[in-house]
Amino acid sequence: MSMKTPHNFLVNVDLPVFCVAFTPDNKLVVGGGGGPGRTGVNNKIILYSIDAPTEKLEEYAVHLLPSDEDAPMCLSVHPSEPIIACGINSQEQAIKAGNNKNVRIFKYGEDLIEPVESVQTIGSSDPTDYQKVARFSHDGAYLVTGTTDGRLTVLQYPSLKVVFPPVNFDKSEVLDADVDMASQRIITVTSKTLRLLSAKDGSVLQTVDNPMLNKKTACEFRACRFGTGRTSDFLFTVVNPTSRTRGFISKWRADTLQKLKTERVSKRPITAFTISSQGHLLAYASSDLVVGIVDTDTLTLLVQIKNAHDFPITSLAFNPKDKILVSGSADKQCRVLDMPPRFEKEPLNPFITLFFALFLALIGFLFFEFFDPVTFARKSLRI
Repeated sequence: MSMKTPHNFLVNVDLPVFCVAFTPDNKLVVGGGGGPGRTGVNNKIILYSIDAPTEKLEEYAVHLLPSDEDAPMCLSVHPSEPIIACGINSQEQAIKAGNNKNVRIFKYGEDLIEPVESVQTIGSSDPTDYQKVARFSHDGAYLVTGTTDGRLTVLQYPSLKVVFPPVNFDKSEVLDADVDMASQRIITVTSKTLRLLSAKDGSVLQTVDNPMLNKKTACEFRACRFGTGRTSDFLFTVVNPTSRTRGFISKWRADTLQKLKTERVSKRPITAFTISSQGHLLAYASSDLVVGIVDTDTLTLLVQIKNAHDFPITSLAFNPKDKILVSGSADKQCRVLDMPPRFEKEPLNPFITLFFALFLALIGFLFFEFFDPVTFARKSLRI
């Protein structure tokens, strides 16, 4: 594939962006703000319509959060209902009292984002701890949360009841988590541990500790995603050397955690990571302000956008049809990449597949019926 840079543009959203996602009807959800206190920057959740040809975002709905609460640090959109789940810390006084309703559920619609419910999954009473991960399962039955105090919690949706007791990682920050396509397994990473869990009861299926490259380079896990669509049998992880040089993506068998390959994709550590809906593309952002797109089959780097932002890139999201990739940053901007058609990998029409199979069978029959394959091969070698 060509490395020609796809059409892309920056848009100002007037707040530091910590999380982005898309709704099923293609609205961009942006969460961010100045955090608690008198920063002068509001904490908001905003829905936008994207018009890529005119390079504009049109505000569809907005919800202003209290100034004494934190900004949304993570979010996930329900796959079939107009629901957004966010990780938002409560007021500092409430946090210190052990009452931090960090999981916030919002309903959205035209010119509407309104709070519905909130629950607590964080155990810490330290205001510097927060919810880093929110992830709905593909069927919407589960909501997975991960917090910086080392707690992974799986909630039923819509009841928000805990499915099994929270999994504790000895205060090691939960960096990422995901649910497989069948909603049977959960993958999660801390810097030193990758753990595969049963979504039913939280039992540990497999664990990988202390990641290494070439058996000598100490690394840290940074992110994880199950494959989707055509890559649902696989798992992808980000590993960064502890030396803070380079960033790598690994591909694994999702059922056995057999590592299939690892490729270097960036010159600096990777800070954000996501996978396309069809499962054919990965996107990453690195600490040198680069956004890259990688093929899931080969882990080949397809495209890089250098100097994509002025400040660290915090989040990435593909839209539902994988036509657009959006990055969010602390520089109060989003970059929109208009994905080129050459990145699409549509499944072949079954009738076309059948036609080619019959055609190849006919060619094979004629070849062996009228030609001596040994003579043909010998002549070919003399050419």
